Amino acid sequence: MQNATFAETLEKIREQGNIRLTYDKNQLPAERFTLVMRDVTVIEAFENLFASTNLEALASPSGQVVVKTKRQLERFEFQDETVTGVVRDANSGETMPGVNIIIEGTQTGTSTNIDGEFSLRVPSLDVNLVFSFIGYQTLTVPLDGRTELDVAISMTALMADEIVVIGYGDQRRQDMTGSISSVSSDVVERTVASTLDRALQGRAAGVEITQNTGRPGGNTTVRIRGTNSLTGNAEPLYVVDGVPMQGNEGMMGGTNVNQSSGLAGINPNDIASIDILKDASATAIYGARASNGVVMITTKRGRAGETQVEYNGYVGFQSVPSRLDLMNLQEYATFKNAQADMWLLERREEFADPSILGQGTDWQNELFTTQPITDHTLAVSGGDAVTRYRFSIGYMGQDGVVPGSYFDRYSARISLDNNPRGWLQIGTTLNISQTEESLIVDERQGEEIIISTALRMPPNVPLRNPDGSFGGPTGVDALYQNDNPIAMAQLKDDDMTRRQIFGNVYTEMNLHETLRLRTELNMNYGNRVRDYFLPSWQMGDLSNDIARATRNRDSNFWWQSTTYLTYNQSLTDKWLLNGTLGHEIEESSWEGLSGGRTHFPSNLVRELAAGDAATATVSSYSGGSSLQSLFTRFNVRYDERYLVTATMRADASSKFSQNHRWGYFPSFSVAWRVSNERFFNIESISDLRFRAGYGVVGNEGIGTYLFGSALNIVPTTWGTGLLTGNVPNPDLRWEATESINLGLDIGLFNDRFNLTADVYQKWTDDLLMRRPLPLYSGTSGTGSMGAPMVNIGALENKGLELALNTVNLDRELRWESTFIYTMNRNKVTRMDQEGTFLERRIQHFDPVSRTVIGKPVGQFYGYKTDGLFLTEDEIRNHAQQHDQIHRYSGVWIGDLRFVDINGDGVIDERDRTVIGDPNPKFTFGITNDFYFRNFDVSVFLNGSYGNDIFSQVRRWTEGDHFWRAHARTLNQYARIGMIDNPNALPEEINEANISEVYIINPETDMPRIGGANNNARVSDRFIEDGSYIRLRNLTVGYTLSPDLLNRFNIRTMRLYFSGQNLLTITGYSGHDPEVGSDTQDPLLFGVDIGNYPSQRIFTFGLNFGF
Repeated sequence: MQNATFAETLEKIREQGNIRLTYDKNQLPAERFTLVMRDVTVIEAFENLFASTNLEALASPSGQVVVKTKRQLERFEFQDETVTGVVRDANSGETMPGVNIIIEGTQTGTSTNIDGEFSLRVPSLDVNLVFSFIGYQTLTVPLDGRTELDVAISMTALMADEIVVIGYGDQRRQDMTGSISSVSSDVVERTVASTLDRALQGRAAGVEITQNTGRPGGNTTVRIRGTNSLTGNAEPLYVVDGVPMQGNEGMMGGTNVNQSSGLAGINPNDIASIDILKDASATAIYGARASNGVVMITTKRGRAGETQVEYNGYVGFQSVPSRLDLMNLQEYATFKNAQADMWLLERREEFADPSILGQGTDWQNELFTTQPITDHTLAVSGGDAVTRYRFSIGYMGQDGVVPGSYFDRYSARISLDNNPRGWLQIGTTLNISQTEESLIVDERQGEEIIISTALRMPPNVPLRNPDGSFGGPTGVDALYQNDNPIAMAQLKDDDMTRRQIFGNVYTEMNLHETLRLRTELNMNYGNRVRDYFLPSWQMGDLSNDIARATRNRDSNFWWQSTTYLTYNQSLTDKWLLNGTLGHEIEESSWEGLSGGRTHFPSNLVRELAAGDAATATVSSYSGGSSLQSLFTRFNVRYDERYLVTATMRADASSKFSQNHRWGYFPSFSVAWRVSNERFFNIESISDLRFRAGYGVVGNEGIGTYLFGSALNIVPTTWGTGLLTGNVPNPDLRWEATESINLGLDIGLFNDRFNLTADVYQKWTDDLLMRRPLPLYSGTSGTGSMGAPMVNIGALENKGLELALNTVNLDRELRWESTFIYTMNRNKVTRMDQEGTFLERRIQHFDPVSRTVIGKPVGQFYGYKTDGLFLTEDEIRNHAQQHDQIHRYSGVWIGDLRFVDINGDGVIDERDRTVIGDPNPKFTFGITNDFYFRNFDVSVFLNGSYGNDIFSQVRRWTEGDHFWRAHARTLNQYARIGMIDNPNALPEEINEANISEVYIINPETDMPRIGGANNNARVSDRFIEDGSYIRLRNLTVGYTLSPDLLNRFNIRTMRLYFSGQNLLTITGYSGHDPEVGSDTQDPLLFGVDIGNYPSQRIFTFGLNFGF
């Protein structure tokens, strides 16, 4: 100390010694001095300071230090002081009984009485009091000489920018060592989506969400840091208030084969926050089910205060913004006449003069209509310091823009939290929902669904006849056309109703100020009813004479018991220890029954009993599984600079044999907050943190008892028989994913700019899949049994994630931006043997994707093209594509030239190769929010770059030349003329030798019509760039002035307009560039078979509360 006073020196000793110090400034000498002390104790510091004075320092047993004269200390005794006060809820102002109060650093304390009052004797009025209550933030209050206190404590706020919800607890965002992304409730509420997973699209780095079907209530493909399983479950685990569920399953344990979302029963308006655990250090606490990431969903709960009523609702309309370019009737007739001129089809009299024909049936306009959408939620919440509650009811109705599609959701949710004692909290959450939807639009007829069927219907087939009945193909059209798709969507029934009840009850006890015990009982019950009826009908020359009906009923029950201890201890003001130790057990069971009959007496009588009893069919199934787990987590924080997290989970699954039942999943992560170091003094950087993590997680997403061999019941000529269901594999074991993560968090200019960056690499080993076996092995055909499930592969994912949040303006106009960037690369690194591949087919026999070692998952596989043959020499000098050169039965000029990949001089299936990749190079999301006075505007764009799409729709509409193809691009087909006779008649051209003809339009890339070259085979001709950028959401809102609302006892009111999918910029020719996997198969992704497109939605909404 240089030229310092005694008071300044004492304050320095208080600060560096971390002591409670009391002294009288009037007793301190007034002179200044210079004093140097190094490596001394606090006692030695006082002795050196007071060496030439009559002052001394005296410490009490509780650590309080007083400075007085030597004479005063001879008769001085430390006296306890009495402090009284009252504790209130910071939000409501109500007094709080049962609040724990202790003297910091001691075990001495008390609690508030029924009126929230307390009285506590303290050794000094310079101590700190610590106030704690379950569900509220712990508050430390220094007395500073006061004997009366009025304290307000606040409930724990699970806000996305403060607290993140992790497995079995929560954590300050600045204490995170793993990779976690958060999405707030405001973001979810701004998105018009029938299911929760759709609302997350483009909102979180590292999370790629692709719509599989735009059907109301339909599901999505969600990938967190890439595809981590080839044939097992590749979707993330969702945990809703502690209840785990799968997004691609209506009920856990069953399989959703109808493209319905398992999250459809959750009302997005009930969501408080969503935290997405991405790397293994964050997800390992969930062990066996965490290899695909974990989405933690926290719902809204009641808070102490006045009862509040909130309403959120909107009404709107929706439509499909794009159309494919298809021929009208005049163009179609002209095209058919050209085919007849080429002797490919019989000439049709009705097409003799196309000019007198009308436009015909525009099947797209008939298919895509404008339909309403509405959503309403009413919530009541409130409570006091003892009991808090929230109750909500909701309804959503969405009529599909395609006939045969609709979605209705009825939901109710209640949460209760009660503190009967200051050390005890009990509560419950219950969600009840019913969803009703039609599945007609996704029903397959072969490989086609209603939309693709409509796209292939020619314009000469009428939707309805003059008498109002449904029309249909007649004559030659009836030989090659499908049923009237609009009629079938309206005549058939395929309705599904799902009822779901899930929730939990919990008890949480403060056993000690450092130790908390929580036990939960979670449950999920689901019931599904699906009724199908195909009536008899007559449309054109097509008919169905036999009505058919089926009824499906299934149910599922899942329960889980979880108990865990949480230890939280501040050893000093720098060291903080936190630990969790828990046990969990769960069990699920499911069963189903299906029955059917045919030959109903009338389409109006649809009960099964009305069908012919001789045609009755019945089937049933049942099953179950269980999982037991032990888990622990340990967190250490030192001086807000160094953080360490370690977790360990052990799972035992009934899906594996006794020798392989247990799986062990450890993780370890660290973080260093450089910005809190003393040497760090860069003013522009307000926060700088480095993170690193390693962990192992598992996957058990397979069927039950595949390590053994169950028996299947089959009918035989001699009665009921039994067949072995599958080849057993007692060595079947866990699929495991090992990963590392390096992260950076940086805040600039007082956190006006915040960047989070992560790089990662993941290795998935022991991939679970069916072993490919030859036909003669007995795994195919009548009386066969399933191939064994084995661990025969490995794959790798690596990538980069960026999340940038900025405050661009912060004046009367506030402008905030968020940029999300996700890049992932994957490849298969091992299979059971070199040369093994996994293939997926369309139209039953056409391979369209192949997964091989060293390549990404699910790449498109087929022939490469090299333009058209323009001359005879080009055909003869190229590899042999057909055994003859012939206009009708061989290869001809105008045909596609396929690349001879292996160079053997013959074009055959060995020349197939990779022709495209459905995996995007990167995806992104950009949000801009503007706030000006009472107005708010939000603009959200998202997109994908570098992914390919295989357009089966184009293959149908351009490649099926003879009967149903009628894309307008077919008018650009390669036209053949006579070299020496430009006015040659069609029959002369048809009979000409190849040396006598040429291509009139050599600039075209559309092959000729007809021939035996199979120009429509799977090739890069039908591969398109699926990149897009989409204006996903635009919302404009206005909040009414409180001065106006107070007159009507209304707390808040906001009016808004929202537009969804307003603009899409893409080079893709189909309805929608967002093409997922309609079967949830990661190996068959990005194939457009006429998928239900995204709708453009306009809504007008109202939010108010009172």
